[in-house]
Amino acid sequence: MSSVVEQIKARLGVQDVVGSYLKLDGAGANLKAKCPFHAENTASFFVSPARGSYYCFGCNKGGDIFSFVQDIEGVDFRQALTLLADRAGVILVTGPEQHTDPHKILREIMETTTLFYQQELKEDNEPMDYLLKRGLQKETINNFRIGYAPDSWKKCLDYLLARGYQNRDIDSVGLSAVGKSGSSYDRFRQRIMFPIADSIGHVVAFTGRILETNRESVTVRDISTQGKYVNSPQTVLYNKSGVLYAYDKAKVSIRKENVCILVEGQMDAIMSHQAGLTNTVAVSGTALTNDHLMLVKRLTNNLILAFDADTAGVASSRRAVEMALDLDMDVRVAVVTDGKDPADSIKENPEAWKQSVKNSIHVIEYYLQVIREKTKDLRELRKRVEHEVLPLVVRLRSHIDQAHFIALIADRIDLKEDVIRESIRSMGLHKSDMSYKTDTTYITKATRTREDAIIEKILGIVFWQESEPAKATIDTGTVRKLFADIFGEQAAGREQALINNRERFMFEAEAQFAGSAEISKEIDRLFASLETEILKKKFYICMSDLKKSGISEAETKTLLEECQKMGSRLEVLKKFESKLI
Repeated sequence: MSSVVEQIKARLGVQDVVGSYLKLDGAGANLKAKCPFHAENTASFFVSPARGSYYCFGCNKGGDIFSFVQDIEGVDFRQALTLLADRAGVILVTGPEQHTDPHKILREIMETTTLFYQQELKEDNEPMDYLLKRGLQKETINNFRIGYAPDSWKKCLDYLLARGYQNRDIDSVGLSAVGKSGSSYDRFRQRIMFPIADSIGHVVAFTGRILETNRESVTVRDISTQGKYVNSPQTVLYNKSGVLYAYDKAKVSIRKENVCILVEGQMDAIMSHQAGLTNTVAVSGTALTNDHLMLVKRLTNNLILAFDADTAGVASSRRAVEMALDLDMDVRVAVVTDGKDPADSIKENPEAWKQSVKNSIHVIEYYLQVIREKTKDLRELRKRVEHEVLPLVVRLRSHIDQAHFIALIADRIDLKEDVIRESIRSMGLHKSDMSYKTDTTYITKATRTREDAIIEKILGIVFWQESEPAKATIDTGTVRKLFADIFGEQAAGREQALINNRERFMFEAEAQFAGSAEISKEIDRLFASLETEILKKKFYICMSDLKKSGISEAETKTLLEECQKMGSRLEVLKKFESKLI
């Protein structure tokens, strides 16, 4: 396995892998970007092509191309290995000694079921006619692998059992259910089937839309009592809060266009793709979550929401808007007119849909516009704006954005800006109340001393130089000996305490000193500063002891001599440091 890993790393640079997901900018010997794993305003995610690693100074995530793919795609190591091997053109040879994917059988069942549903769609004209009437083209139907669950109690189940799959596995991925008699039957019957894939394209779930038919149904006695849509339950493969429909097909386009279009239903997303807006995703039978938004934020900070023009559409999206603003995303709205959902609107006029997206407006302006249209009384308008719009303004992290929208609101409701600002303050809303997480740091200011900072810099330089011995410009053995002379038996413990953040300190050293001829000079300055900090502590203790009552004259004389020696040494170090600056 290790030889395969090395082959892949030899063919794929970390900058190539990470750069296919993020926009990387130059930063000396490194590259940098905004971290895809946490919300941040300033780029703190660094990539080192020389070492084949990355590190984020904000959330402390770091590693190589395998850990990056695992985290950003939400897969295990084996799946990351398969993805990268395929990209690198490295053939994976399996053997009895290698571990297999524990979910391999379950994935096979989902793939086999998808093929079964696709075949059933081809053999039944009625569901195909329904899809074509909705505006889908046959090529689109094939691309999205849409199928049909037949009007049968056990046809899919029997099909899977006949191919050697076990009842317990079929049930565990949500394809079957157990009746009162204890026998299993198909969960999905007489439904158009939309496969839901994870970020790398593996089918993990389904959404089934009931098909209203003229034929007498065998399994559906009363369509009016059935849910229009039925979704797979939560399973080991399917986490509803972490999967967006069509994300696997949209992610490249989202990165390229630097914006994600979010719609409510599968048909909306499919029709948007068919119209050429392939950066569209949808939620699937669940409310939008923070995890969904973080999937989008990995690729872009810009989000366009497609709202139905009615009041329900606006209200249902409120929480999504708040979460997105809390994550410092730029949120805009594409207005769908005439009360239609995007799918119907696109069917009638694809170009109009594209214009709606192109002319999308900021969500705060959108809410302001909707409220003004619905509220004619000026006093009532001002009250609604205060309760419905100002809480969104306060969620903006940019002071410039806040100032812009305060001015806009003041103009639209005919009030002075100072009144709007005072209203925000009086509501008691502060950014600290918001649900987003601020950037984390390695250690709190309360516990991190200047001595800690100096040690981190010294060892960071050592770690960095030792990671690239061919390019090293200092003798790290000499540096380690100096460090050991100062701390004695505690030296190893001091280094061990930093081991979990080794990548961080290496990146800091490399970012500051790569290509510099001043590393030796910096090491000398750091050791002088370290000795100064240690002497200051000892000097303080010595002076405190002198102030104690009851010490003898001999002890006082000894302490004074020690203080004088330390004072003289501190003066020497001060002059030495000033020469090095």
